[in-house]
Amino acid sequence: MRIIRQGDVILREIKQVPEYAEPINESVDITNTVFATPDAVIIHGESGHKHVLSGVKTYTYGRGVYVVVDNPVTLKHEEHPAIEIPKGVYVVTRIRDYALNQAID
Repeated sequence: MRIIRQGDVILREIKQVPEYAEPINESVDITNTVFATPDAVIIHGESGHKHVLSGVKTYTYGRGVYVVVDNPVTLKHEEHPAIEIPKGVYVVTRIRDYALNQAID
């Protein structure tokens, strides 16, 4: 299983989309930093720039986001080198810094 990191975003490969996850059929705010459409995930980083992963199938359950990559795609960000994401199924996580037990967003 792969783990791919770009700044404060991690994609962790999993075997399959959880059975309880539902496809995202319209644009939706998952959290105050993650926005998803049926074919893209946009994660707002701590620096204010966006990590963009498009050309994927998106699923959600609660605040979790899962992506299916049928063909290699590129994870893009203004401050980091682009990363090619291989075919697979991934759960998307944003790392947060904590100060005084409060998340910095």
